[in-house]
Amino acid sequence: MYRVYSTETFDRQVRKLSKEEQKQVERIEHQLKINPFVGRPLGYVFFREKRIR
Repeated sequence: MYRVYSTETFDRQVRKLSKEEQKQVERIEHQLKINPFVGRPLGYVFFREKRIR
């Protein structure tokens, strides 16, 4: 299993989201722990985007 790190800025932004959106973020973090290649690549293999909505 992999680790997912977040920044303080990210954590502050997540707290501003609705409870449902926060749950979606938690699900995405869980997906990333299992498979770090989830999402759309953004130029580098390790740099990816995963959106809500």
